[in-house]
Amino acid sequence: MSSAALFLANMFLLLVPFIGIITTLIFPGFIFGFVLLENKQHISPIRKIFFLIISGGLFIAAAFLVTGHSFSWQKEIYTFSIASVSGAVGLLLAYKSLLDKSISLEKGIPLAVGTGLISALLPTIAMSNVLNIPQILDTAFLLSVYITWQTLFGWLLNKAGVSDYIGTTSVSS
Repeated sequence: MSSAALFLANMFLLLVPFIGIITTLIFPGFIFGFVLLENKQHISPIRKIFFLIISGGLFIAAAFLVTGHSFSWQKEIYTFSIASVSGAVGLLLAYKSLLDKSISLEKGIPLAVGTGLISALLPTIAMSNVLNIPQILDTAFLLSVYITWQTLFGWLLNKAGVSDYIGTTSVSS
């Protein structure tokens, strides 16, 4: 739900220069961090705050990597994939270390890489200008990263959890 709301809000708010930048480049990581903290009442407030800072910071770093043009390599077509994969792996590591020790990195890391690559497909097409598509569709392709990335990351957490095995084998943290 949060990914669809971010996508729709940003489709309209990008028309408002300052607000569009805040809602596109700054807020999404913090909003998703809040979503991931749902049902985590047993986690200490300090861990929650640290996780929110990491979640928001990773997104801001990824957004800067994709949109900032201070280095020549940032203009390359693979930049979106690097940012997406790095963000997925980084957030998975933060989630495991701060919120849920039962996440399996052996399952999670490959899924995080796949999540990042799949989520970067449409934005990469939009950034490459290979298809001569209208601006609104180009923007929708770019902003699709919210829907695919957040949805796939939720799926990743579900698949990388080892709670299915608790009770039948010993799981150490």
